[in-house]
Amino acid sequence: MRLHSTISAMLVGAALLGAPAIAATHSHADELASMRLERDPFAPVYIVTSRKTFDDIDHIARNGAARRDSTGAALVVSEIKAHQLSEVSEHIHQRELRCGGYFAFKSRKEA
Repeated sequence: MRLHSTISAMLVGAALLGAPAIAATHSHADELASMRLERDPFAPVYIVTSRKTFDDIDHIARNGAARRDSTGAALVVSEIKAHQLSEVSEHIHQRELRCGGYFAFKSRKEA
């Protein structure tokens, strides 16, 4: 039984060591969110998502404009408020079972 406990402890340790790498994938959106929230939690933030993701968050995002990327994939540029960035991320984590899923910009033109 001691071997099983040792292996379990090693797996938990490895998972914890990997956590910063996972957290780093959110750094760009988190930085933008932090900067915007410091100034104004209701500041507009423009996000680019897949069409599917937008359809799932249309209760949060508004003023969606259809676009296509260089491969022809359907995208949407939409507007949320700075304080909603974490809500969008949480939704993607829960519904799409993944991290990321959007890019955030301070203007529609940049998006």
